Amino acid sequence: MSLFFVVWTLGRSITAWAGSIAESLFAEGAHDPASAKAHTRRSVKLGLLLAGGLTAVTMLFGRLALAVYGQAYIEQGVTLLYFVALSGIPAVLLSIYINFLRINDRLRAVSVIMAANVGCGMLLSVAMMQISFVGSGLGWLVSQTLVLAGAGLWWRRQQTVILPSMLTAEEHYG
Repeated sequence: MSLFFVVWTLGRSITAWAGSIAESLFAEGAHDPASAKAHTRRSVKLGLLLAGGLTAVTMLFGRLALAVYGQAYIEQGVTLLYFVALSGIPAVLLSIYINFLRINDRLRAVSVIMAANVGCGMLLSVAMMQISFVGSGLGWLVSQTLVLAGAGLWWRRQQTVILPSMLTAEEHYG
């Protein structure tokens, strides 16, 4: 069990570090909602750069990091580490998107996306863990990717069918 905890924590730290960009987006956007789109574009670029870079470092040096804990951690945990690290990329993009919705007072959408993310993540991680130890990481990666794709499709539909342009809270209630 400690093997799982150590590997999962190392992999998820990518999301925590890169996810701070999404929190900065919310702070900047709440202060100046008119520039939320520009801040979001910048956050996506920085988020991809940071999450992608940290994932690459994990792929290159993950074995070395796990070697500190012993050979068993390398043998049993490196593939799980890779899957969890890779999940940081869609997780950061999803976090940025959620914070963009928060800025624009789309809290119902935020709630639905977050519930889908947690539900799908838990379901796939636990189900895949029954197949193998590494399966939980693969399940988490798949769930993050599916929820991000679903949120992206929903957003696209909202833009083309329901909302020709994203309304700010002031325009919405104005």
